[in-house]
Amino acid sequence: MAQLQHPGEASTLHNVSAGFAHSFAWYDIPVGVAWLSHRNFPIAPGTKFSIPVPGFDYEIQRRLAGNGKPSPGSVDPHLFPRLAFASRMLYTLAADEWSDQDIDERDYQHAFVFYKAVLYTHTLTDFVKNVTARERPDNEDDRSFFSGHTSVTFVTSAFLFREIDDYLDSESWAQRSPALKMGLKMTAAALLYGWAAYVGYSRIYDNKHFLSDVLIGAAVGTLMGNIVYNSYFSEESSIPAHISLGYIQSSPALSIIVPLN
Repeated sequence: MAQLQHPGEASTLHNVSAGFAHSFAWYDIPVGVAWLSHRNFPIAPGTKFSIPVPGFDYEIQRRLAGNGKPSPGSVDPHLFPRLAFASRMLYTLAADEWSDQDIDERDYQHAFVFYKAVLYTHTLTDFVKNVTARERPDNEDDRSFFSGHTSVTFVTSAFLFREIDDYLDSESWAQRSPALKMGLKMTAAALLYGWAAYVGYSRIYDNKHFLSDVLIGAAVGTLMGNIVYNSYFSEESSIPAHISLGYIQSSPALSIIVPLN
């Protein structure tokens, strides 16, 4: 029998705790241990897998690298997801406590699962950086493969776009103009993926990563965001963003096709 929900502190506490509990899975434990301990078990440089840099990467780096002044894309990549998570939680808590909106545990679950996708991506990225060796373009260290700024920004953009896409397809928008919904989806995709693409470009401009580091980071982040979202909030088993690596006029390119209907 479903439990009755009552307004006030008890109801909010129940929703938060239930949303967190329903965001948790058994495999979060080893992932969490790996995330907490990944810096405490360094791998000797001689035992890492060496990742060679393709020749085209050097040429692209020579053309795109900047003058040494950091770009806006060099800020902490976790700043954007932290702000998104915090604002989502504050809004949900306020709406749960003081509004007549139908807030339940699923609203909190969305926030927790979002940040879970970010932490999974960060953990995977750092694991790969720890077991592989590729010198950065500026020779700072051998953790160039693959770009953490790019993977974290793309997982954030991918997950948030899926939320916006599903919201615009929900019953509350059923009577709205299809053209309006399509326009909003295209705007959301342009803003979210545009920012992520800029961050990826900035890592090349700042001489911190090669193009191939950025392309792999973008693919990993986009896939992780969609996989985690599908596992909790979608009945579809397929990944809605079709990703492919290829060449355009002899230059490497990452293609991300996001359905907007």
